[in-house]
Amino acid sequence: MLELEHGFRAIDAHIELEPDQTQRQPDASGPEEIERELRQAGVVRGFAFPAARSVEHLQANDGYLQANNAVARIAVDRSFRAIARVAGTRDPGAGPGTRLRNLGRSREDWQTTPDDIEQYAYEDRFVGFMIDPAADGLPQQAVLEQLAAVGRPVVTYGGRGFPPERIESTLLEYDFPLVIAHFGGYAMDRELIEAAIRLLNRHEQCFLDTSH
Repeated sequence: MLELEHGFRAIDAHIELEPDQTQRQPDASGPEEIERELRQAGVVRGFAFPAARSVEHLQANDGYLQANNAVARIAVDRSFRAIARVAGTRDPGAGPGTRLRNLGRSREDWQTTPDDIEQYAYEDRFVGFMIDPAADGLPQQAVLEQLAAVGRPVVTYGGRGFPPERIESTLLEYDFPLVIAHFGGYAMDRELIEAAIRLLNRHEQCFLDTSH
């Protein structure tokens, strides 16, 4: 193992954990399996967040609040820490039609607010945030500004649904550490990975997570 043999401290920046055992996919790992896999791989710290939910589920359950809190409870005294998943309001696309639709959108009650971000950051249970615009929407400007104000790390998914150029023109405009998961190109999209690597030269607060 890397940690034991070489003293190498590896961090897996993202672990998607379904806290509701009844909703967990048959091939998905539970908290005990995740801890065992981290230990066997020599990974000393992981950061877990809940799996994506449907809009209908989010509307009925106060967004990701319940799921985030459930992951935080599971993470107590384990080798992974909780990060809060954020529900956005905007389409992450860049076309003129998308921009027009976004202008007409307002935040719904279940979507994450700046106050939610402040509360998550205030609690020691959460050490950062997860933004997946392709699944959950891109947060409003006020939410992104609050993320910059609290200064906690933010993890996002790279891929065709949210490519590096959109990451740069949206999230990297703000002053918070940004970790782009899947090397910026899920799944192993070489063109996107190379574009994500170029972001490192332009943004000191940008990091790539190489795990898949």
